[in-house]
Amino acid sequence: MKEQTSRALRRRLSARRARQLKGALSGVLLGSALLSGCASTDEPSALEGEQVTCETGKCDSVRDVVDDLYSDMRRVDLSDLVRVGAGFATDELNDALSSLPYVDLKLSETSLFGLERRELFGDVTTEDINALQAGLTQRLGEQAFASQINQLRVETLKARPGAVFAESHFKIGVGVNHTWTVDHGDSVGTLGFSTSPTIEAIVIAPYNSEIEAAYQSPLEVLKATQGFVLPRSVEEIARMAPGSSVTLRGEGGLGFNFGVGVPLVTGVMTDYLTISSRLSAAARTGLSGKMDIQLVRGADGDVFVDVGLGRQQLRHFELAVESGWGVEGLPTLELDVAGLEVNLTDILEKALERQLNKQLAPFDARASNTDAEGRLSVARFAFNLSRNTPELEQALAQVMRGDLRLAQALANRPGSGVEQHFELNKEYQRESDYLGFRFLSMRFFMSEASNQGVIHIGENGENQALLFSEMEENSGWFFTERGAKWRQLTSIQSLNRQPMSAMNNARMSLREYDRFINKDQILDHIDPLLAYFYGPEAVFYEIGALTDMLSEYVDNVCGNRPNHDEGFRAREAFDTCISNIPNTSLYQEMVEDAYNTASGASLRWQGDFDPSFTSTGELARRLLDLKIGLSGIHDTPNVALDGPKGTLVSQVRFSHEAVRSLMDTSAPDRFAEELSTILMMMHSDRDDKVDEKVEDAERFARSRADEIEPIVAAYRSVINRFEQYDYISSLTLPNNGTLGDITNLLIIPKRDQGAATVSSIAALKGDLVGQLFTALTDAARGLREPDQFLVGYALLSLIDPSELELLLNFRFDPEHDGAYNRYDTSIYSRGEGSFIDAGQFSIDALIGAE
Repeated sequence: MKEQTSRALRRRLSARRARQLKGALSGVLLGSALLSGCASTDEPSALEGEQVTCETGKCDSVRDVVDDLYSDMRRVDLSDLVRVGAGFATDELNDALSSLPYVDLKLSETSLFGLERRELFGDVTTEDINALQAGLTQRLGEQAFASQINQLRVETLKARPGAVFAESHFKIGVGVNHTWTVDHGDSVGTLGFSTSPTIEAIVIAPYNSEIEAAYQSPLEVLKATQGFVLPRSVEEIARMAPGSSVTLRGEGGLGFNFGVGVPLVTGVMTDYLTISSRLSAAARTGLSGKMDIQLVRGADGDVFVDVGLGRQQLRHFELAVESGWGVEGLPTLELDVAGLEVNLTDILEKALERQLNKQLAPFDARASNTDAEGRLSVARFAFNLSRNTPELEQALAQVMRGDLRLAQALANRPGSGVEQHFELNKEYQRESDYLGFRFLSMRFFMSEASNQGVIHIGENGENQALLFSEMEENSGWFFTERGAKWRQLTSIQSLNRQPMSAMNNARMSLREYDRFINKDQILDHIDPLLAYFYGPEAVFYEIGALTDMLSEYVDNVCGNRPNHDEGFRAREAFDTCISNIPNTSLYQEMVEDAYNTASGASLRWQGDFDPSFTSTGELARRLLDLKIGLSGIHDTPNVALDGPKGTLVSQVRFSHEAVRSLMDTSAPDRFAEELSTILMMMHSDRDDKVDEKVEDAERFARSRADEIEPIVAAYRSVINRFEQYDYISSLTLPNNGTLGDITNLLIIPKRDQGAATVSSIAALKGDLVGQLFTALTDAARGLREPDQFLVGYALLSLIDPSELELLLNFRFDPEHDGAYNRYDTSIYSRGEGSFIDAGQFSIDALIGAE
């Protein structure tokens, strides 16, 4: 009887039926493609609108003439900021700090760092600064700011045998009579530290010995040896040893100019985007919160000041409509933007304030603890004391009081001796390690995980800002968990503070876990991946038909599993039959047929992965091994909760070129075809007889045609907006070159269709890339199949392997009787596309990704 069943199974896939299956499926696929193509003819292009004749033939999104109203903010009269002094520390303050009992001031025990670790009675008295340097270098790299400062400390100690750096953490109470504020009399108001209840101070300085630093009053010794505790002038700052630092921390307010020197291109958004002018604008801004100001003495004549806020809130925001207080006013107050008369003061003030609040929001939501409090880095300046002028000295003094505006203005003037390494709204300029690092202490910590934010990296004048957002969707059903992550990553790079290039990447992660996974679930992942390499038709009707036959054979050839009442011998005979299946001639013939069929199938892509990684041919073969191996495992028919625990993870990183392909105008129609094919693969009941699958696929494709149209429409909507931004970034203005992706775009809504926004074109493109996956999965809910996997594998199918990075990881319970774990698979390969990296850092580690 079993032999008759085997012969029947063998006859089922005849050559005639294979040709019928191929022809029918090809018709279904062609119908899907035609349906997708027709769907696009009824929707007008998002770039259609008032046509303007020009040489490019595509000027319907811009005017012939773009008014250039830009000012670089270098002509500002600074006398209003310079004439009001701020001052450094005073004699009275230094005398009080050095004479009061240190036990009454200290907030923690003094920490010591030397060239070697020292212990006394089993307790560490001095920590090894070289070990600290090794940790910094490993995590941040040799060129990171923190590594360079700590290396200065190492060099300082090498020049002073027996010396140590001491870190003293103390309070400056209300009993110390000193003014910590500055007020220029303008609308921003009083800036600086409030003395209620106290101001914290951290002083890091070298001492000749441990005894001086720890067993005497460190502040008294410091004043005796260098003449001060807190510097009273630029001359005293210049006398500080390289690596020394002074940090003040407390409640207070910061004042700075938001938007200085940032070019803005204005545009009106209706169904299409019309741009008309290029200008600049800045706002006088006040923030309040837990403020920290960190002065670090560098090498030679350099001194760095890093300013940040915790628990920050916006206290004042006012657009500059005339020159003064270190900013250049608006070039014009009223502007005609694509026929729309707008008041720039109202529009820009709200747009810039909204942009600032967006940057503050992630920090408000960030969890904090005693070791790592959420902190917003507002600015960092480098002052070259060898070029000291009254303006530079006053700027440095004002920064120490929380007023950054004079330093900002000087930084915009070449040769002033002031450079700005980071400014809140110039993300590409930040010369830093990454988000979350603080210089309050010799120690350091990593930033907390976040689903959106900006990471900044700087090395040798090359600066990189990584703007990221990550979407995660999870769902569960009894013993099954499904999830998807989609991350967009935008990299903006600059050299010597001049923006150079921008790049977009995306990463997709698809995950399924089941405590009792079955072959059908697994093949819902393997089939689309195998089709990516061999093409859907080959996998669906040729390879798929043979492996489905193999699966049906191993599941049924031994009959039904005996129940407990049938006795031990019957169960033993059944188990013996199952274990002998791989030795049967029919099993081996089916496996051989599947491999022979696959060997005759051509690979789908002209491109290949990078030669230094796994080739497409080898990777396709490994997936084929997995599909055939799993198909040959016996699953008892109609028995639930019988499979092993299993986890299936597919990760794809889309290079810059791949993102361009995803956002190409032809992508939605190609996506519709791929989606239809994968939908049929996942819907197909692999337990059905082979000759019933084509009819079922045809019926199913017809029933889902109307539900695919809105998914394609959602794709086109994202693409159309991306195309507009892409076109604007390619525009060339007289005497200003190509606008490029780093240009900031002021988008003004028409007819009260929303609020005005300001963002770089690169960030706007990144936002669209970030929205793509969610837009498609939301539209695919009605397909009643795992929408995340349908959309994810369809997007993968649009991209050549040369533009991808692919990681597949399939793991199964080793204790399960079916021995699924023999087919545990880990596959990795990548193409030669442009992938964003972070130098010596791991992007996943920086972002906090799992």
